Amino acid sequence: TDYYYRPLALMIEVSNLRSEALKYNSTCLNSELEMDFINNYLRNFAKTMDKRPYFAFAMQSTLTHDVLNYASYADAPTVRLLKALDDDGSLNNTLLVIFSDHGIRYGDMRYTYIGKFEERMPFMYMHIPKWFLNQNPDIERNMIMNQDRLITLFDIHATLKHLLHLKNQVSLEDSYEFGMRRFNEIPDSRTCED
Repeated sequence: TDYYYRPLALMIEVSNLRSEALKYNSTCLNSELEMDFINNYLRNFAKTMDKRPYFAFAMQSTLTHDVLNYASYADAPTVRLLKALDDDGSLNNTLLVIFSDHGIRYGDMRYTYIGKFEERMPFMYMHIPKWFLNQNPDIERNMIMNQDRLITLFDIHATLKHLLHLKNQVSLEDSYEFGMRRFNEIPDSRTCED
């Protein structure tokens, strides 16, 4: 089952919650940090779906989009979300991917040689249940090996597509136009042209 957070986000944008927050240049909705609001949605969603397969996508950019120094305000809400998902067992049957859509996009550093790379290098963290890695030691080895290699969003798409068919043991070796599965070794010689 797939649920998409965007309709709720669009309703928030046109609601009094957003207009009141904008008056005060706030990242809160009423008395709640917007990030906590979204995280609570995700927690409730995971709890509701329980044993059913699902895909969820939620975007959070309010805190850091314009002020990088606000990133530290995301720490506590993120810890609360991860702890809640762990406590209720959701992380035991979930591939959780946390990523940014780009790197640093403002400040003088952006105009330096290194800054051009930083802008184009989003971060990505993946949580894979330990039992899954224990059953698939080659995947764990490859994931560790791939952590410092060039990865694209096409690779994430290929990985998610692979997960959809994992239970059926369908061969997907040649079914991707773009992207390499993160579960396979990605060549250390890979370039953007590949």
